[in-house]
This record gives sequence, C-alpha cells and structure tokens, in this order.
Amino acid sequence: MRAFVRIITLSTLPSPPPLIADETALALLAFPEAEPFWSEVHETVLDLAPEPMGQRRQHSRPKRQAMGWLSLMDNRLTFDTSLQIGALGQGALGLLGLGRGTANRFASLSDLLDGSPRLEPNAAAALVQACAAATWNPGEDEREVTFEGAPGLSFTIRQAGTGTWALAIQGLNSLPGGGGLDSVTGLADFAMFSARVSTALARPGRRSPSIAVHVLDLDGLRHVSASLGHAAQEELLRAAARRLSASIRGTDLVARLAGDEFAILQTGATLSSQAEAMAKRLTGLLAHPYLVFGETVSITPRLGFVLAPEGGNDAAPLLRCAGLARSSLEGEGEVTPRWCRFSADMDARARAQRSAETALRSAVCSNQFELFYQPIIALPAGRLTGFEALIRWRHPEDGLVPPNDFLPLAEKLGLMGRIGAWVIREACRTAASWPDDIAVSVNIAPAQFKDGRLVETLRAALAETGLAPNRLELEVTETVLLPASGDAPAQLAAIRALGCHIAMDDFGTGYSSLTQLRSFPFDRLKVDRSFIRDLPESAQSLAILRSVVGLGRSLGIAVTAEGVETPDQMRLLIQEGCNSAQGYLIGKPQEAAAYAKLIAHPPTEGLGVG
Repeated sequence: MRAFVRIITLSTLPSPPPLIADETALALLAFPEAEPFWSEVHETVLDLAPEPMGQRRQHSRPKRQAMGWLSLMDNRLTFDTSLQIGALGQGALGLLGLGRGTANRFASLSDLLDGSPRLEPNAAAALVQACAAATWNPGEDEREVTFEGAPGLSFTIRQAGTGTWALAIQGLNSLPGGGGLDSVTGLADFAMFSARVSTALARPGRRSPSIAVHVLDLDGLRHVSASLGHAAQEELLRAAARRLSASIRGTDLVARLAGDEFAILQTGATLSSQAEAMAKRLTGLLAHPYLVFGETVSITPRLGFVLAPEGGNDAAPLLRCAGLARSSLEGEGEVTPRWCRFSADMDARARAQRSAETALRSAVCSNQFELFYQPIIALPAGRLTGFEALIRWRHPEDGLVPPNDFLPLAEKLGLMGRIGAWVIREACRTAASWPDDIAVSVNIAPAQFKDGRLVETLRAALAETGLAPNRLELEVTETVLLPASGDAPAQLAAIRALGCHIAMDDFGTGYSSLTQLRSFPFDRLKVDRSFIRDLPESAQSLAILRSVVGLGRSLGIAVTAEGVETPDQMRLLIQEGCNSAQGYLIGKPQEAAAYAKLIAHPPTEGLGVG
C-alpha cells in the first residue's frame, strides 16, 4: 500500500523542540492540526506497505521516527522551559474540549489549559505548576497526575529531549469517588456527566463557555423489553448509544443517565439555534428503525434542552430543566418536533404540579373528599329512581375542587384504587338509609380494575352497609373493555354476578362503543351530555339520540340522557322514548342532606317534567 505523507518543515515552530531542531524534515502521517505551526507543507509519497507477519517491528529509521512522533503528537503536546508550546496534537485538543483549528490560538501552556472547558481553574493552575516543576528537575522520571477539577482525564509529564517536555493526556472511564462509565452502553454515566458539566460551568468571566444540556428518552423501550426480552432492550440501548456518539463532536459528551434516559453536553452553544439544530439532528437520527436480533424495532425519542445559565449554574438544575422540557412532550403522541426548549413557565408549572401532588396525597390520608348526589328520574312520568354519586375534594385552602381537576392526577399517582374504594363504601353507606326503591350509581375508573380488588371491595361494602346489590349501579366507560384493559371484562362479569347493575357511561364518544355492546350485556346506556346540549336545534344530535334510543330498545337496554338543562330538551327526550334523564333541570349535584326531603317523600311523577 502507498499513502500520501506530508513532509513538514519545522522552521516556523514557535519553539522548535531540540530533538528535531535545525530545520530537520520529519514525515508525519496526515497530521493537519500541526499545519498552523508550519509555513511549508509539501506532498510526497512514502512506501508504507505493511511488513510481513512476524516482522512488524522491523521498521526503517525514518518510519520509526515518523510513527514515534505520530504517537507523541496525537494525544500529546510539547513545551519548553518557558512553558511555550511546541507541537500540539488533535487528540490533546479534543480531550481538552477544544475543537479543530484552535491550536494557533495558544502560544503558552497556561493559555491552553486556562481555555479548556474540561479543566476547572484550580486544576488548570495545578497542572501548569506540575509542568513547571518538571522543567526544574531535568532527568526526573515521568510523572502521572490527576485532579478533581479535571474529571475523566489523567496527565503524564515526561522529558522528551534536551529542553523539551511532553504532556500526554489520557481519557479515563472512572472518577476518584466512583462511577464514570455506564456498563451497558460504554457511555459516560451520571457521575461523569455531572462532573463534566460542573467543570465546564466553572470557567471564570470571559472564558466561561456557552453550553447546552440535552436530556432525551426513548418512548417504546419498555414495549421492546416486554415483547423481545431484556437482552433486546440492552441491545437497543447500545445501538442508540452508537448513533448518539457518532453524531456529536469530540468536544461534546453523551451519557446514559438511567433506564432509557440519555444526556448530551453540547459545548460552544452560544445561540439557541445551535442547540435546536442538535436536538433536531439527534431525534431524527434516533427515530429511524433499528434491527434488533432480526426484528425491526421503532422507538420515539423525546428531547428537552436548556442553555446555561438560564437553567442554572450547576449540573443538577440544568438536567432538571432539560428534563422538564422533555416531559412537556409526554402524552402528545407522535409529536413533531420531538424536542422542546426549556422555558421559565415550565418550572412554575412543575412546582404547581408538585404542590398539587403533595396536597392530593394529604387529602387521601386525611379523607378530605365528599360525595355530592344528582337525582335521576324515570321518563315519561318523572319519578325519582336514584342518584349518581359524584366526588368532590374539599381543599383546605381552595374550597371545593371538581373531579376533573384532580382525578386525572390521582390516576397518574396511582391513588385511584384508594379513592375509588372510599367512594364505593361511602355511596353504599348513604344509599342504605334511603327507601328501597331508590338506587345509587357510582363511576368506576379504568385504573380501579388494575389491582384486581374491585370485586372484593364491592362485596365488602355491600356486606358492611347492608345495601341490596340491585340498588347499586356501576358506570364504566368503554375503555375498560379494550384489549389493553386486561381482565376487566372478567371482573365486570363477576360484579354482575353479585347482582349489581352495569352502565356504559359517555356512550357515543368513543370509537368502538357499538363493538363493546356485543362484548358485554350492559344494563344501561348513558348518552353523553355533548349530544344533549345542542337539542332541539341540532338535527345531527337529534339523529344520534334517536339512533341510540332505538338501539337500546332493540337490545333491551335502558337509555339515560345526561346534561338535561331545558324543558324543550326534556319534552324531546320524552317524545323520542328515552327511559330516564338527569341534569340541572331536575337537580344539580348537592350533598345528600340537601335532598333529604325529596328522598323522604319522593314524588311518583312530575319531577323535572312539569
């Protein structure tokens, strides 16, 4: 093999090392970083054919000299007794966090190390002092040093010739206090990433670099683990790590923080557009399909980033802010773009969210919930048949909080099981004191089916309160019958076997309501208020109502209209043959005590239909 080799004249070195002084021409294999130091660059051809097996150490003297200097100048630099830089390798620049083309900016060792974002000021000063000490003791053995303010780096100082010393820089995979390398991907870990960010932020004044911190996760990784196994998940993590590592500069850093979460330290990001460009590039790259153990796998990357110092002056707050920006993309499906920049209002929302979570957990422990009841009447007579129990949170500072404002959070926090069990017990206890012909209906959230305790909770509540099972109706949405709901259909069948009634709530709002009617024998369909609100003006809403009432009649399922607010709506419901109704026209949700008189002397007709 023949390769082009540069012949570089050393006459223009700021301080030519005596080892190669006197304008000696030296062959260096493709060492472009040295170009700023030389004025004459000539191309020549040198035979670099590989030696036969067993003779690889039998190099010619020029070749040994070239290879020796390549090794020296890759991750090394040379300096003289006045600490002026002689030769400076690309590897050394990269390890110091300085990019290509920056070598000619530094004449002295002090300038170089002070300008490195990988060294804290005290570490840079200590390294300069160690190099100076080496020049005071010529002939001293090489010395290896590490500094707390230079995480992931070690330095070796040795004399390279008369009046010349070499500083070798080596990357480390560990930190003095432990950590440094992720065992699965081979990337930096949380400890190394935090140390590198802290070091970059420690630069004083004008030397302080502009950095961006990116945090991303891989949505869909758990599905890979569930379907293909843990080994496939780790292989996917390694593949993602390779893509990330290949797409950043040597001055940047990729780390795996935990699970499916990665972080990227981007140096030199003086403009938001630079960070946005990296975010767009990384998410686009990670979104391409992967081949894992012969299977094609796709994931959705979501990335948030923050520029320092707007998110803080330490690694922890920067990671937190970038994580908040990433979290703002959750629940948005296949979002485009898949990245988001941190803004101050995200922090305010996160603090409010934490406060709400704390307050809700406290509410569960101290039982700050109440049940309100809304009457339900039979049509066309207008006879009281029961009440729907509706939960409210009596917040100690904010007063009554409606369910839509806290139940989604309760489900996210895994509190629906405890809250739902309380609602069932309280509703049964209250209804047990009513006349035998008045029933109570309770909403059941999909999350209440997950722990498998719902049937036992109902059985215990009925036994404890003495309420007849046929006076309890449970309202569920169609989502509980979807395949992802697990054994919810079996639990519904067990509940029906207890003697309780089952109603499908919000009928018509989902995408498979009709399909679910074939899956389970519901006792009642509750037409969503969105179809009642526009009656009688909306021809479309009227057509839907007629269809649902006709369907219920054909299947032998009672139909209840929700959200009835005007006499015209009530007259139309009676005209179309709807079985029952509830809404503000009949009565708004109130404490049970407010309906004590109505419950004690329920009218046999005329309620809400007069």
